Amino acid sequence: NWKDKYNIWSGLIGGFFLALSYFGTDHSQVGRYISAKNVAVIPLTSDLGSVMGVIVAHRADSFTKNDIDMFSSDGKIGSAFKLGLTKEMQHQDSITDKLTRLKNRCGMDEYIKSSTLDRLLNKETVCTAMCDIDHFKLVNDTYGHDAGDKVLRHVAETLKEQIGEAGEVFRQGGEEFVVLFNKSLENTVLEAEKIREA
Repeated sequence: NWKDKYNIWSGLIGGFFLALSYFGTDHSQVGRYISAKNVAVIPLTSDLGSVMGVIVAHRADSFTKNDIDMFSSDGKIGSAFKLGLTKEMQHQDSITDKLTRLKNRCGMDEYIKSSTLDRLLNKETVCTAMCDIDHFKLVNDTYGHDAGDKVLRHVAETLKEQIGEAGEVFRQGGEEFVVLFNKSLENTVLEAEKIREA
């Protein structure tokens, strides 16, 4: 789940150093706020009451109750962060394929604009591999679409495992995947063959 890795650092705002970070899965120990002299950790809760993230604030002197209230989910600063986090979560959801949890075509376009173009402008190599599952229609026709979905998820997981840090994988649509490699053509061909075998 992308939220497990989610991390936003904002910088200096109004004299406070703020950090927004996903808390993890066990929220049972999170109270109204935790304060130690000049550090405050304030959970941001969704409208349903689950913890979406946490604001970590730091200042030179001690926090007042008014300061903490501004950072709470209903306070001015907390509301702004909550809105920003909600919008980012919705955006990430819109560029992620629901079945495989890979980035979809919109996510690929965004990745190309933000990462690949910079590599190309710096005259670094980027290679593309198109992946297609052979006889996939036969799987759906023989075993049903639930089995086909399992195959798609398994192929997506295998692609991610095989590629690791060497590139990015996307679901183009149907049974088609795209892999962008940050490697030379020769190394990409070798990597693509290992992926195919896997």
